[in-house]
Amino acid sequence: MEHQGKIVEEAVRKSGIAITRLAKLTGYSRRHLYNMFQEPKLSIEFLLLVGKIIHHDFTPKIKQLQKLNKEGEISNDENPMYWKDKYLKLLKK
Repeated sequence: MEHQGKIVEEAVRKSGIAITRLAKLTGYSRRHLYNMFQEPKLSIEFLLLVGKIIHHDFTPKIKQLQKLNKEGEISNDENPMYWKDKYLKLLKK
């Protein structure tokens, strides 16, 4: 399995954006960002936020992001909330 924290750290360092700047833009502390770089699995929200800030698409290297649909939700049975939300949307229609 890919180590998502290391992938993000590498992309951040290549982007040229300082960790201090990234911390300010994300609302996290520098220490929190460094801790995130050590995590093997990161939240989709964090991956998308950092990717947007550094103008980097993590999709090719992080399989978790390859499963996102247009609404930014995981669109398969690995996410039970997807099915619940889909059902509720269909009921509203």
